Amino acid sequence: MVIDMEKLRVIEVIPSLKIRAGAEVFFVNLCNQISKNQNVTLSIVVLYDGLHDSYKEILKIPNVKIYFCHKRKGVDFKAAKYFKKIINENKPDIVHTHLNCILTYFLAFGINKQSFKLFHTVHSVLHRDNHSVHTIRSCLIKFKRLRLISIAPNITKEIKKKYSKLELLTVYNGIPLFEKKQSIDIKYDFICIASLTPVKNHKFLIDAFNEFFIRHPDSKLALVGGGPLFDEFKKYVEKLPSSQNIEFVGPVSNVQQYLEQSRIFTLSSFFEGNPISVLEAMSVGLPVVLPNVGGIPNVVVHGRNGLLFESGDKTKMIQYFEKLTIDQNLYNKMVQNNINDVKKYSIKKCANEYLKIFNQYK
Repeated sequence: MVIDMEKLRVIEVIPSLKIRAGAEVFFVNLCNQISKNQNVTLSIVVLYDGLHDSYKEILKIPNVKIYFCHKRKGVDFKAAKYFKKIINENKPDIVHTHLNCILTYFLAFGINKQSFKLFHTVHSVLHRDNHSVHTIRSCLIKFKRLRLISIAPNITKEIKKKYSKLELLTVYNGIPLFEKKQSIDIKYDFICIASLTPVKNHKFLIDAFNEFFIRHPDSKLALVGGGPLFDEFKKYVEKLPSSQNIEFVGPVSNVQQYLEQSRIFTLSSFFEGNPISVLEAMSVGLPVVLPNVGGIPNVVVHGRNGLLFESGDKTKMIQYFEKLTIDQNLYNKMVQNNINDVKKYSIKKCANEYLKIFNQYK
């Protein structure tokens, strides 16, 4: 294997690309963008086998090698050994991990000092980590083997509660900006793009929409995404008056198509980092109604480009649905503000910030 020692050599690592979710979408977009830099040699490592159809584009990125470690659930020494072999053969300057890769890394390298710098982007709160993951991460941080990167200032604050003396870097998520099409027929009043998992709290949104529907019987809601609770919520909705006006779209690769057919984007999550789906909605100019949690208020300014309610406040959520339905001047203002504001979150700018950090610590 010929290694170009002049270029910055980066390996991007993620556990799995079998599902379409925010962190995974961001990972693929980031890899695509980094690969365009002529001063970088990029390799991609995926711990588990399998690839969602919408990610198969990464197999075609010129001059980028992608490796699958064939990992099994739990502790897998064989996968860790193969992971170590990949790293050693590629001789990277930077190893950049996402989501839960820490156990495989530890089994491969322990806490020994390496010739490369290890970075990890924190996409959500760390308190969900199990004890062993927390212990491993703490050791790597203590011995200065690992640097964490946060995706929003509010997430940075949460991390510092756990690691008070940690010097933390912050890089906002980015997206490929959509080019908004004109004269698209509106099919949905509200759209939610999120995996149907407990943290996304879809029941809260469904109940809120059902109450709104009673006063606005022509309104429609699209739920875009798959997940373990998909069938459960479909059955739940069948019993509601609004059942015919809630569409379970399922997972899709072309979210832009559904966003452009909608008027308002909404989420009801218990917690969010810096949601890719919110940035995508802003990119086509959708006003947003969102819970005031995680990194959301670092991106959405209440009254400027969206309306924020306190988590669990269904009355406020419904009021904001009403407000954006009735107040056309406010709606139009938010449309324009979002189209302008989202330019700060382009994947090109995001990738450049990561590469700037990587070069500083090379």
